[in-house]
Formats: sequence, structure tokens, C-alpha cells
Amino acid sequence: KTYHTERKNPYTDRLECVKIDATTIQWKPGKNVTVDVITKKPKSGGRRRTAKPKKEEVPRDSFFRSCFRTLGPDEELPEEELDGEDEEGVDLMDCLMFDDFEQGLSLRDHIIPHAVRWFTGEACEEEDEGSTATEGGGEEGEDSQEGEEDEEEDEEDDEEEEE
Repeated sequence: KTYHTERKNPYTDRLECVKIDATTIQWKPGKNVTVDVITKKPKSGGRRRTAKPKKEEVPRDSFFRSCFRTLGPDEELPEEELDGEDEEGVDLMDCLMFDDFEQGLSLRDHIIPHAVRWFTGEACEEEDEGSTATEGGGEEGEDSQEGEEDEEEDEEDDEEEEE
């Protein structure tokens, strides 16, 4: 995916996306996950002719539809975004480009630099106190004792702060 940006205001460092080029996926026959293949039974025309069922591809929601699409002022609006919206085409295209650009920046700035930590679970926020102690893979007694000691220390600290 390529984001074409330009600086609208020379006095700020803010870049605005003016066009997004995405590569098109060349799906192998029968492997396109962005469509459902529906088989319709044809009406029987007679005794001698056996009619073959018709296969029709119906688009469905997919990550690949939203991520691998080219957006810009000269491009057509995606079909899935034209659900009877009253907004003008230019405004909707600007919103789509802005959202896509922001998602790309977030991916670049927050996810990719820490990809291994996200994969291993280190980057995830800590779970609430209500989680079970055995999720860490340790013995139930060890984890629960350590957790109880930590809770007691927290309660003592809270009592000292109140005085």
C-alpha cells in the first residue's frame, strides 16, 4: 500500500493523504475469500435436457476488501460504502482516505515496532484482578498465595495513606 501525502499548510508539519494506491490481489480460482459462491438450481426445461446449476459470486465483508482498495479523488467509491448514504461522494472519499491513513499510521507507529511483544502477549494490558490464578501455567497454590500477599500489601498501603 502506498500513501501519497502532501503538506497543505507550509507552517505546520501535518501531512494530509491525497491518494492511496493498493495492490490488487490476484486470487486463484475458487480461493477468493471476499465472495460467497451461491449455487442456484435452474428450472427444469424438459425431460431430455438436464440443466446445470448456476454459480453466482456474491460479495461479503472481508479484511481484504477494506485493506486492499485504491482510494483517491479520481477513483470510484467502493460498493460496500454506498449503502444509501446521503453524504456527497467527495466527503465520503475524504473520510475513507483519512480513516485508512490513520490506521496505517497507527500500524506503523504502535504495532510494527513491537510486533514480537504483541505476538507473545507482553504488549497486552494486564488482566483484571478477577482473572484466575492458573492462567499463567503455574501451580494454583503458588500463584494464589503470591496474589494474596500482594493484595494484603496494597490494603496496608491504602490504610497508611488514609491516616
